[in-house]
Amino acid sequence: MASTVNGNTTKASGYAPVNGLKMYYEMEGTGDPLVFIPPAFGFAGLESFPALVESHTVLTVDLQGNGRTVDIPERPLSIERYAEDVVGLLKHLGIAKADLFAESYGGNTAVMIAVRYPEAVGRVATYGATFGPPQVAVGYGLEGILSDSKADKIGRDMIPLLRSNNFDGAVILAAEEIAKVVTADAKVKSNSSPEQQVPIN
Repeated sequence: MASTVNGNTTKASGYAPVNGLKMYYEMEGTGDPLVFIPPAFGFAGLESFPALVESHTVLTVDLQGNGRTVDIPERPLSIERYAEDVVGLLKHLGIAKADLFAESYGGNTAVMIAVRYPEAVGRVATYGATFGPPQVAVGYGLEGILSDSKADKIGRDMIPLLRSNNFDGAVILAAEEIAKVVTADAKVKSNSSPEQQVPIN
């Protein structure tokens, strides 16, 4: 659906068939395309960019399992997959090249798009991005603590809580799961011989 705002700024939203997803997006403004990729669990409409829409067509996306883009449980969540999906959305919309700006986990996706699909990217600006494996982003900097599959499971378990605005519950769930992994790891280390133990700084 599309509408006119302030006489010349246009606004549209919809779903696009992208890599098996029905990917939700919103567009606002006129001018060169600028894609905003939200942080983990963010969604289109969470942020507004009134100054940018005066000179750009700002496209905001809901990544897999976020906002109005439904998760596909058997389809792994990854930065690489998110990048592939955003590029697929651009192709679906007929956008050959766009500038990207993104926050946090979305920033990782923007950089991945620039690395893997340089022909589709003009400029990239990110803030709050954590450049590392998924367990770093989900585990709040606990590098090497969570396996990719554990980080993926925690992320999926948090989605229903976040969708119902139970942010405290989501944080508690993540903290409890991380604590279980840390506790189990500490028990393994305490049962190993002194030569095998790794000092904790």
